[in-house]
Amino acid sequence: MNSTKRLLVTGGSGFLGAEVVHVAGAAPIEVVATHHARRENASAAAPSVAEWMFLDLRDPASIAAIVERTRPDAIINAAYAETGDARIALPDGAFELATATAARGIRLVHMSTDVVFDGALAPGRAYRETDPSAPVHGYGREKRAAEQAVSAADPAAVIVRTSLIYAGDGFPRVALSKHERAVLDATNPATATPEGRFVFFTDEWRNPVQVTDLARALLEVTGLSGAGAAAASWSGPLHVAGADLVSRFEFAQLVAIAHRRDPAQLIGEPSPIGGPPRPRNCALDLTHARAVLVTPLRGVRAVLATASRRAS
Repeated sequence: MNSTKRLLVTGGSGFLGAEVVHVAGAAPIEVVATHHARRENASAAAPSVAEWMFLDLRDPASIAAIVERTRPDAIINAAYAETGDARIALPDGAFELATATAARGIRLVHMSTDVVFDGALAPGRAYRETDPSAPVHGYGREKRAAEQAVSAADPAAVIVRTSLIYAGDGFPRVALSKHERAVLDATNPATATPEGRFVFFTDEWRNPVQVTDLARALLEVTGLSGAGAAAASWSGPLHVAGADLVSRFEFAQLVAIAHRRDPAQLIGEPSPIGGPPRPRNCALDLTHARAVLVTPLRGVRAVLATASRRAS
């Protein structure tokens, strides 16, 4: 009898999903990964690491069908969309997925974000899992709606809230994140023009997390990695992010230095007053994650210092 555990990764072709596929594929775990717009992310492992399937989370019947067909022991829902109908439909897709996992007793780990909070915390405070969510923009509201849908359909599910995800010292095996690419564009004379100036906010605070660290933590939470029982028994929200709280401007400076770019070329300014609302202090309290996870949650300063030494 085959005792190998099976993991289904929805959104396997995305930046995080591709790294989850890579990390799980290196373990004695059978991986099935879904894609929508893209077959594979450039940072993904070789196609042989996973069985790939198309999945549209806007189609309830296809969600139930793929769960029934693959019969996984756990699912990591890393699917996301930043624009268009797919983003708006994500709460409905998350609900259908959670309904399927609850009916079959499958462990569900659903990805969410720190911007479900309003970012109005006083300096020195960090959001706990029990703090009320109050998103201030559309993306945050849709992510909160997805959280609520998952909790209603599958109370045993884990909702992992994280922050900015980046490649860091995983590059070049891991493709750079959009956050890192923006910094390299801003320090490239060919793309950093007065007409298209890049501004990095000095008053928006996040806990950036290295993508491989996050992927390993998620695998631990599924219970399939064998790393520890505490994370595998968690349910409800769990904050999993990097140890360092930095402004977007400091993050950009660290990325620039790691890639041998001149950080003096970066423009740091406060976020605009009177523009669309933006969450500012999205600090996450990592007390519970540190207590239940074996995987270290490294800070961005140490990670990018390592990347800088490799580049020199």
